Amino acid sequence: PYASQPWVEAVKAHLGNGSLFFYDRSNFDYMQLNTPSAYGIRQCQGYESIKPKRLFPLRPLFFDPEDFALAGVSHVLAPPGVYPEVLKGWEKVMDAEELVLYANPAFKSIFVAHLASGESVPLYAEVQTANRRTIMLPKGTVSVDIAESYHRNWRYLLGEGESALPSMAPDGYYAMRIVMEEALTQKTKLVLSFRP
Repeated sequence: PYASQPWVEAVKAHLGNGSLFFYDRSNFDYMQLNTPSAYGIRQCQGYESIKPKRLFPLRPLFFDPEDFALAGVSHVLAPPGVYPEVLKGWEKVMDAEELVLYANPAFKSIFVAHLASGESVPLYAEVQTANRRTIMLPKGTVSVDIAESYHRNWRYLLGEGESALPSMAPDGYYAMRIVMEEALTQKTKLVLSFRP
């Protein structure tokens, strides 16, 4: 196991169920590509060779909070002593010797339920592993957006129903969307699982 670093717990506390994006990975010579994952920090970029598809449409030169929120990016990690002009509008939440952490004001959650009333509600996984998420959907849910990279091996189970394939969200971010046949009449468990 990796020895814990002083900044690790602080970053994890800020992230919640969000994910981290490196402003410029080359400036973190002490941090290998997989270091955040080893500490249990969810990073959205993965190894450079397997960059998640949901990040392809992003324009890192602009760092638009809304675009990054759709891709599930809650925070950007920047080198110490650097204030990138493109991060205007992002909130600096941590300024340490090793790194600076900026929060995305547009990010609500990896999971967002859309209700029949028109309201959008951020949701949080009650159980989360590398290939399984369990989420409770509120009454009135008509659709759920999930900022996980779309893949045909994802399946979801709604309540006691049959396993089904999520749709690709139509926003160009390769994220997932689940649309109900009708608004849920009660709180319902959603289980999302990846089957290799």
